[in-house]
Formats: sequence, structure tokens, C-alpha cells
Amino acid sequence: MGDVKYTISAYLANRYSSLFKSLNQKIDALYGHLNDDFLVTSNKVKKYAAVAREKLASDKLPTALREKLRTAARSFDSIIVELQYHDIIRQKLEHVYAVEQTLAAEFSRLYEQRGNGCYTPQYTFVMYDLVRLSYRQLVVVREDYLLASNKIQRLLRALWADRDISRELQLFLFNTAQNLRNVIQILDLLISMHEKLLDEQAAFTVIITEEQRMKILLEVKKLYTMDAEREIFNKTFGIEEELVTDDEIFF
Repeated sequence: MGDVKYTISAYLANRYSSLFKSLNQKIDALYGHLNDDFLVTSNKVKKYAAVAREKLASDKLPTALREKLRTAARSFDSIIVELQYHDIIRQKLEHVYAVEQTLAAEFSRLYEQRGNGCYTPQYTFVMYDLVRLSYRQLVVVREDYLLASNKIQRLLRALWADRDISRELQLFLFNTAQNLRNVIQILDLLISMHEKLLDEQAAFTVIITEEQRMKILLEVKKLYTMDAEREIFNKTFGIEEELVTDDEIFF
């Protein structure tokens, strides 16, 4: 196959440049809400864990209460481990962000240099493949977030329901509901925007060989640091590959 002449209207180049910049702005906002959620939960849990250990250091506790506080301390430790999901979700979002930042930059260059033919794009050749991949990654991020958040809340509710533990530690169910709503609201918006973009994929046509397409996509795959991400990539594009480990989180 000879050289492919890639053409796209100035209107579409400008539109997609703005769209992918907007998607990344929303991911930036999502980072902020995830950070708020992490800080509220980790600070409260660390405080209660410290109180529990201080109580356990005393020789004056009845045996039954000592065992309950020891159980509570282990639960707080488990919650701290579960909070690692924030870091893993951020890593996954960073990979979506990197790809869509590149798309925004390419479309911007196409718009700025329209008509002179001096800029050769790359990722825009497979834009809809990448949008489909980002969509599936975001759906899994949403599932991961809800699963880990709900597990943490179940642990906290179980401790709070034991009146001896909650009274001794002065434990109350601190409100993380607003943080969760903020995170889910932006994730749902991102997912919806990707769905709408996939629905309109007849906006422009690119002629590209399957070999060229997969070469570009496999470059994107190199970004992924987790088996969970690579598995989504493989399922999206029908690639059979044995993954060595499953480094998905702790659930």
C-alpha cells in the first residue's frame, strides 16, 4: 500500500482538540475528588487505629474488650491496605489521560497547520480504537472504586455496630458519601462522553492497513503497567496472550 493521504476538516480538528482537552480537564477534577476521599478516610482511620493501640497498651482493659480492640486495630490496618486502590486507580487514569492528551495535541497541530500538509499524525489514525479502549478502562475503574469503597464502609459499619468498640474509641461513621458521589458523577460523565463519541464515529474516515493500526495500538499498550489494563487491551482488540501475574488490587 502506498502513502496514505490523511485529511480532516479544520472544523473537526478543532472540535476534537477541544473535546479531548475537556476530557482531560474532567480527569484532573477527578484526581482532586479521589484525593479528598483518600485524605478523609485515611486520616480518620489512622486516628482511630492510634487510639485503639494506645488503649491496648494499658493493663486495665477487661479481657473481652481487649480482644475487641485488637480486632478493631486489625480492621483499621486492613482499611489502610484497601486504600491503596486510590493509587492504582490514579495510575489507570493517568494512562487514559496520556493517550487523550496526545490526541488533543495531534488534533490541535492538524488545526494549526491545516492546508500545508506538513504534519503527519499518528494516534488520530486509530482515534476510535483508543476511545473504545479508554471507555472500557473507565468502566473498570468505576467498578474498582465502588468495590473498594463499599468494602471499607462495611468494615467501618461492623466496628461502629459493636457498641463496646464504638464507645471505647469514640468512633462514629464519618461521612464519605459526598466524596463518593463526586467521584462517581465525574466517572459517569466521562463514560457518557466516550459513549457519545463512539456513536458518531462516521465523522471522518481514515485509510490505514491492519499492520499500521496494530503497530500504533501496541505502542499504546506499552504504557500499561498492570496486568488488568493489558487484559482489557487484549479483550478489546481480540489478542490472545497469557498474562504472567494478576496484579489487580487486594479485593
